[in-house]
Amino acid sequence: MIATIQSYHELKGFGWLLLDFRTRLFFHISQWQADFPPVEGMKVYYEVGAGHVDGKTQAINIKPLDGAL
Repeated sequence: MIATIQSYHELKGFGWLLLDFRTRLFFHISQWQADFPPVEGMKVYYEVGAGHVDGKTQAINIKPLDGAL
């Protein structure tokens, strides 16, 4: 699936993906699959899974789209 990074808090290590104009999905930096940090507005591929700490739904296996930067 494709979404946009709405926000990323580097010091906290998490952020939110914007799936459509009103739906957001949590992500943790441990699920980021790139050699550079996520940037607000970047388009990404993602999957949906359960968080390993609390079991709540979150984005997993997040990868930037080609040419996302």
